[in-house]
Amino acid sequence: MDTNEVVEVTKPEGDMVELDSQISIKKHLRPGYIITTQENKDKAPMNTKDLIDLPFDLTINRDKDGYATGQLFLDDGELVSDIEGDNQKYEYYEFTMTNSRTLQKNIMHTSSLDKYQLSSIKIVDAEDL
Repeated sequence: MDTNEVVEVTKPEGDMVELDSQISIKKHLRPGYIITTQENKDKAPMNTKDLIDLPFDLTINRDKDGYATGQLFLDDGELVSDIEGDNQKYEYYEFTMTNSRTLQKNIMHTSSLDKYQLSSIKIVDAEDL
């Protein structure tokens, strides 16, 4: 995920690796998924309140047929009753990338928090687009 390099799977059953303090673990994003990330270059966020003002990014890794899906749940991190109670204050979206090169955002629940901003959309391995 750090370099968006396409990696070929040579051992689908996995492999044993001896771990030590010098090993670097690569992160991989499975084809067919959309994930959201937030990054603060100045200071690492320590709690939900630190994340509220940070914009989020979508990373899309389509499968071989051009599809990808993902979800995004956003709340202020204050009270569980904001999610479960009568005064529900959260946002929940489902994203779908179709093989017709369309990105859809389906609003599953919204309470108009208006605090969250989309900063960027990155489509991995998108030479055909």
